[in-house]
Amino acid sequence: MILIIIIILIIIYLIYTKICTNYFSNIKNPFKIDIVYTWAGENNDQNDIREAYNNELKYSLRSVFKNVSWVNHIYIVINTPIEDNIPSWFNDKYNDKITLVDQKEIFPKEKHDLLPCKVADIIETYIHLIPGLSEHFIFLNDDFFINKPLKFDNFFSSNKKIIINKDNLNFINMNKNKYDNRNYPFILKYKLYHQHVPYNMTISSRKEFINKYIEWIQFIRNQSYEKRTDMDSCSKHDLNSNCFQIHGPYFIYMYLNNKAIIDINYNENYITGDFLNIYKLRFNFFNNSNFFVLNNIESKYKTDIQILLEEKFNNKLYFEK
Repeated sequence: MILIIIIILIIIYLIYTKICTNYFSNIKNPFKIDIVYTWAGENNDQNDIREAYNNELKYSLRSVFKNVSWVNHIYIVINTPIEDNIPSWFNDKYNDKITLVDQKEIFPKEKHDLLPCKVADIIETYIHLIPGLSEHFIFLNDDFFINKPLKFDNFFSSNKKIIINKDNLNFINMNKNKYDNRNYPFILKYKLYHQHVPYNMTISSRKEFINKYIEWIQFIRNQSYEKRTDMDSCSKHDLNSNCFQIHGPYFIYMYLNNKAIIDINYNENYITGDFLNIYKLRFNFFNNSNFFVLNNIESKYKTDIQILLEEKFNNKLYFEK
C-alpha cells in the first residue's frame, strides 16, 4: 500500500513539473532578460577541486533551457584565446541562442597582453560591457543550476527592480580606517562571501556603481590575473573582507538606492561534491528550492555527481554533439 502511494505521488510530481515547464516556457516577459556566464574552459587543473571542470556548464545550460527557457539570449565570456576554449561538446547550431564572448571584447586594449584573466572577481567588473547585452541580465557561474520552472519575476520585479536576498540588510562600511576619506562601498556584515544565487543586474546601475566607486574598482582590476588574491590581504589595506568581490557591495548599493527588492526566499542551496552531499544532491532534485550550486567536487565522486546531474537534466540540447 505504501509503495502504491509513493508511486502515485511521484506520478503527480512528474505531471505537475511537466505542466509548470510548459506554462512557464510560453510566458512572454515584459522586458528582455539575458543570461551571462563566465567560463574558464575545460583545460583547468584537474587536481584543484575549485578549478577542475566537471561538465557543470553543460548541465547548467540544460537547467536554463528547461526551467527558464524564456530568457532572451545567453552570453558566455570565455578565456582568451576563444578558439582554444569553445566547449568541445558544442556543434555549430549554438549561435542562434548563445554568443561566445572573448575576454578581449570587454577588457581594455591596454590589458590584452595580460589575458587570459583567470580571476572571476576581475572579470565581473567588465561583464556589463558585453556587446549586445540587454539592460536586464542574470549573471551565473557555471556551477549554478535552475532547479525548477521559474518566471521572470523570480529575478526582477514588474517595475524592473532586481530581486536580492535578505543578507543585504546587514552591512558595514568596507573601509575600517575612519580617517581614510577614499570612497568605498558597503560590504556584508558577518559574512565573507555573498550567497551563491543567480546575480540579477542592470547595465545602467552597474555603470553607476562602478563610476561611484571607481578607485576601489581599479584596485580590484589591478590584482593578479593569474590567481585570486587571498582575502586575508584585505586587512593590509584596512578593508573588511571580502574586499575583492563586487556583487555583494553592488546589491547593497541597489537596496540603499531603492533599485532592489528583498525576497526572504531568495536563498542559496550550496552543495559540495563529497560523499555525504551526493545524497543531499539527490534529495535536492525533489525539494522546493529554486536553484542550487554544486561546488568543490572531489575527483573520486565526479562520476557519481555526473550520473545524478544527467538524471536531473536529461534534456539533451540541440547544440550538443
